[in-house]
Amino acid sequence: MSFIFSSATDQKKDQKVDSKTSIIKMVGSDVVKKLLMAGKKGAGKLNKFKTKLCWGGTAASGSNAVLATVVNLDPSLSAEYSSFQALYDEVKVTGGVIHFTAWGAKSTFSTDNVYPLHGGVAYDPVDPTAYSSLVTLLVASNKFGPFSTMGVYANANNATSNSLAWLGGPLSQTKTGFHVFHFVCPPSQDRVPDSAGVVTGNWAQTYTSNPTPKWGFLKFLIDAAASTVSNMEYYVILDVEFRTRT
Repeated sequence: MSFIFSSATDQKKDQKVDSKTSIIKMVGSDVVKKLLMAGKKGAGKLNKFKTKLCWGGTAASGSNAVLATVVNLDPSLSAEYSSFQALYDEVKVTGGVIHFTAWGAKSTFSTDNVYPLHGGVAYDPVDPTAYSSLVTLLVASNKFGPFSTMGVYANANNATSNSLAWLGGPLSQTKTGFHVFHFVCPPSQDRVPDSAGVVTGNWAQTYTSNPTPKWGFLKFLIDAAASTVSNMEYYVILDVEFRTRT
């Protein structure tokens, strides 16, 4: 009769296999393969990992009102964030880009079919307060603008009005119909101990949710026009880093 004894090394290998199997079941094999390949030695070690996360959104003003909206730079807004959250302890945003388009639509009858609107966007690393006017936004150190939008009177009798509103502004200034604004988060620690959860320049725990960490804010303002509603659609792409504490 022969006996087979497992060494301590074999037991550790079995534990690693069980742990890897559990991770694959949680987040999917494709994500795990990508993360494991990010290790410098490529030997299955989960080192600091750099990636991009994206999400989209919309905003609109009331009639004859400015569109003053603030986009939080919160990576957990991406649908893919939970996959990385299950593997890493800490997260940090280093910068990113926003692609956006904006237009106006007349809400009441007017003989002036096309109505120009002006706007801008600025990156603020610490303050979530919206701008009150375009002239105050345009003196920001990290901003894009002024840009021009167009609007068209829209009603049931003009089936092409929405298409004209889309084409009138962004497509006359860009190749794709979307403006592009790049921003970089300050590398220094600018943590603000307030309810906004600002952690610009810092690492934050991936499971922090009260409040969720934010690495700054993108502040939009589009001016008002008579009987006109300002509209905007955008896509945020963040440069994100993840790491473990061990």
